[in-house]
Amino acid sequence: MSKVLRLIIGIPVALVVLVLLLTFRGESRYVSLMEQAKAKADAGNVNGAFLTYGDAIRIQPDRVDAYFLRAAAMLKLKNYTKAQVDLNDVIRMKPNFGEAYRLRAECYRAQGIEEKANEDDANADRLGAAKVISDPEKVAFPK
Repeated sequence: MSKVLRLIIGIPVALVVLVLLLTFRGESRYVSLMEQAKAKADAGNVNGAFLTYGDAIRIQPDRVDAYFLRAAAMLKLKNYTKAQVDLNDVIRMKPNFGEAYRLRAECYRAQGIEEKANEDDANADRLGAAKVISDPEKVAFPK
């Protein structure tokens, strides 16, 4: 095999290996950030958890767990608008995730928007979500 042919074949293989390494590195960093955010939330540093969930989202913007947990942190801080934005993203990405509807209903209810809260509760019920989300960390996230 000529040197040129080996070089041509070697480039795609090297690119695949590089992509796999970067993907693994991103996943590893994401998991680390999620663990840090959980530790901050458990320690009562809800704002710190919110910021760290944001870092995780920047690394893997297609993962609903970070959006959902960041929304839960915002709900605790009574920042309902930011929580709703994240929950809207979760529902857009995973429309069958009933717990996202349930949490968004809490946001609406806290703002006195009962009609939308009732709609989201009805969707959550239809999807089999728990009536109360006492610990967002223990929610089973859809794949």
